Formats: sequence, structure tokens, C-alpha cells
Amino acid sequence: MLATIAISVAIYFFGDFKGKGKAKEEVSAESTGTSNDNSFDYQLYKQTQVQALEPVKRETLEQLEKALAKAATEPEKVEALNQLIAESEALKLELVATMYSKDIATLKNDADVWDKTGTYFMGLYYNLPGEPAEQQFKLQQARECFVAATELDTANLDYKVRLGVTFMEDQEQTMQGVQLLLGVVDVDSNHVSANLYLGRFGIISGQFDKAEARLNKVLSVDPANVEAYILMADVQMGLGNKEKAVEYLERVKTMVEDPAFIENVDNYIEKTKNS
Repeated sequence: MLATIAISVAIYFFGDFKGKGKAKEEVSAESTGTSNDNSFDYQLYKQTQVQALEPVKRETLEQLEKALAKAATEPEKVEALNQLIAESEALKLELVATMYSKDIATLKNDADVWDKTGTYFMGLYYNLPGEPAEQQFKLQQARECFVAATELDTANLDYKVRLGVTFMEDQEQTMQGVQLLLGVVDVDSNHVSANLYLGRFGIISGQFDKAEARLNKVLSVDPANVEAYILMADVQMGLGNKEKAVEYLERVKTMVEDPAFIENVDNYIEKTKNS
């Protein structure tokens, strides 16, 4: 279900981190609350997308919506929603499909279902970018899903990391995300994804020594972590160690088999040498 939505979702389900924070790890920040996504009218968006379909395809969706409205039991509702998801995916209405997935998560109220649904929203956020208001809507929907997952399973650190990333992607709430990730490593200092994201944040905020320490921790636990080696190259460039940066990138080439990926690494090496 929703396989076409979660395309190319890279490290730990979220793809490339694009946070823009500039604060220090040690700085504490108060929660600024829920991001305002009121500028994006989802119902209007959905209506516009559906109206643009060919009549026969629009009729199919409308009939499935009617079947959902008539469904009386939870299994019937889930079945109707799964049909709507499949049809929406087939019509390339990815956000619409993911909102139906959230309806299933609401019905089941299961931590893992909430987590997977949040992951679908983040897949949209990274892989199918839209206007700023639409992007903020996707981010907020993902956050709501991960909040629900963490409330149902308070001991699951992976849920907390993914929740933290939704804040780190929000310029106004970056430090709240950092604090969540720091809370994770307080519980498990070897948590790979938490250290990896904190390492990325260190690079973005210019704290290369801290980023290096985080990434060294990742590699001590997961020596084959390709993302950590790539980030280490960025760290070494930030520290002025160009040759060491190239060494990390050359190591990456020995760890992957995808020719296109290796070509991208070669281009990055060339760019690094000439910088």
C-alpha cells in the first residue's frame, strides 16, 4: 500500500535532510506549538485535483467515496479506504492517497500504522515538493502522525527521531527537533539515526567538530553506513581537510554497486578536489 508514495525515501525513511537551523546543540528551545498550515486548503486542493480528472475516472472516485460513506463497520471502512488509496495512487493523486491512509491510521489507532503513515507524508515532502503552504501541510500531517505514534509507544526511540526531524525541517522549530534527538541519545548514546541527524545538523550549523564526533559514533556502531561517510566528507571539507574528504568519498565508492550513484560520487570528488 502506498508504495508509489514512499519512493526514494533515503536514510531512516526520510531522505535528504534539508533543515536550515543555525543554533548550537546546547541551546534549549521552548516548543513553539503546532505549525500553522491554515494557508493550505486541503479540501479545495482535493476538489481541484478530482475535477481535473477525466469524467470516468472522477466517477470512479465518487462511487468509492459513496461506498466509504455507507460503510458501517471498521473492516468495511478500511476496505473502502484501501480501494480509494489504490485508485488515488493509480491517478497520481499521492497526497489524496496519503490522507486516506491517515484515515485508516485514525481508525486503527496503532503506533506502527501511525508511524508508517507519517513516513508516507515525509516521502511526499522530500520527493514530491509543492508550494510552501503545501509543503508545510505535509510536514504538519507527518508530525501529527508521529506524535500519535510516540503517545501510543513512548519507549520507541525511532518514532521520536522521526518526530524530531519534522521539527528540524521547520525553520521556526528547528531547536525543538534538536532537543528531541538529544533526548534520544541521552537514552541510547549509540542510536544511529539520532546521531546521524545531529551530525547533519552540526554540518548545517557549522559545528564541524560536533558533527565529526556524532558521525564517528555512527560509524563505530554501523561501519557500513554510507550516509555517514558522505557526511564525513562534508565535515572534513568544513574542517579544511580536503584530502581526507576525498578519502571518505573514495570509500563510499567501494560500498555501493549502483553505477549512477558512483558517477555522482565521482562528480562530487572532482568538485571537492577543485574547490
